[in-house]
Amino acid sequence: MRSALLLCASTLAAQPRLISYREVATVIAAECERCHRPRKEIGFFPGSYGGLMDGTFGGGRFRPALVPGSTDHSPLFRIHQDRVPQLVRAWIDAGAKPDETAREHRLDIDGVPVDNARSGFWLSCRAPKDGQNITLRVKVIDEATGNIVAYDWPTSSRDLNGRWNQWRIAIPKSSMKLPGAVSVRLHVSGGQDERELDGVIFVVEPKQTPDDELLKQKDLRTDPQPVVPPRQNMTFRYVLRAPSDVSLSVRPEGGGAPVFRWSDRDLPARRVLETPWDFHAAPAVKTGWYTARFQCNSRNPAVFQPDMAILFRIVR
Repeated sequence: MRSALLLCASTLAAQPRLISYREVATVIAAECERCHRPRKEIGFFPGSYGGLMDGTFGGGRFRPALVPGSTDHSPLFRIHQDRVPQLVRAWIDAGAKPDETAREHRLDIDGVPVDNARSGFWLSCRAPKDGQNITLRVKVIDEATGNIVAYDWPTSSRDLNGRWNQWRIAIPKSSMKLPGAVSVRLHVSGGQDERELDGVIFVVEPKQTPDDELLKQKDLRTDPQPVVPPRQNMTFRYVLRAPSDVSLSVRPEGGGAPVFRWSDRDLPARRVLETPWDFHAAPAVKTGWYTARFQCNSRNPAVFQPDMAILFRIVR
């Protein structure tokens, strides 16, 4: 019996300590990114779990940068060799498993037009509150072929201060046939408490938005969702620049059938559109993350009406 107990004790002692992705992300931020910022020229973003697992992007495809279970066979670490922190090596050798801090939320905005005059678009983002850090990755997909034609990360762990920020996302002209349309896939995460992302907003349009126009959109948000007690309704707000046909759909994050649809035609300009949604009687709506998508067609060819996507959380 004594020898059996000793064997059991030695086996337990030999078990490696489980390393969380949170620990790895802290080490990467402290030890790696100070010298090797996310490398856009080689299409590699180590600032999130999804970015690490996607690897490097070039020539229209991703190439793995690490091999879960084997640091020695991971291309990224064959290059850096002894400079890789031991904790990161141990995490990869143990399988590079994610945890609750590794999650990225995803929002899609499809049907974005691009042409030779402007082979790209402008992306605007508003954080739900002041002093909030958001990590954002953008994949641009050619709707005609399904190929990824651009990969970018306009902000990484940057304080957005609860205000609007905007960036130009460039699409190489050689990567797709122009004119055409693309789908913008947004991967967003933020801080240690992902609930703080409740109400993050994105706007996509073909040209830069003047600052005064963005200021008009300062109330473009969902009503906050308190944990106790849960709300039974919410209101989406959107500023109309021109007479427009507007549709709104709400889906569970990651796709699925819409749980709410609304549309109207020839709405007047220069107004704040308020669309209420009472989900009290909607049994399909459960606690979880949802995305709302405003799609607008301007009736004035000289005034573009941007599309909008909102990530929000419902507590039932």
